[in-house]
Amino acid sequence: MEIKKFFRGTEVCFSPVDERIGEIRLVIKPIPLSELENITVDKMISLLSQIIIDWNLTEDGKPIECSEENKNRIIPYLVVLRVKTEDKPKTLGEKIFEFAGKIENFFLP
Repeated sequence: MEIKKFFRGTEVCFSPVDERIGEIRLVIKPIPLSELENITVDKMISLLSQIIIDWNLTEDGKPIECSEENKNRIIPYLVVLRVKTEDKPKTLGEKIFEFAGKIENFFLP
């Protein structure tokens, strides 16, 4: 049996469809798939606030601290942001949950 090291958070980058918005880098932690059952928009925003532990977002050229106050202000906009994927664009919320729902994304190779 091979034992791998677990990461509390993993950095993942997303490219918005609107190229005027630069690459978005988030550090996220895993989420149990059971949390995604019967999910509402409010629950989605709350879960994103819990699993996003860092980001590279800026406002007027200045870094935005990844605080609870800023998460509450910014995450509702991030959830609906369209990002590029291999096939068709998806929302950033969908892509984050796809990534965070796969526990293997949080272990060293």
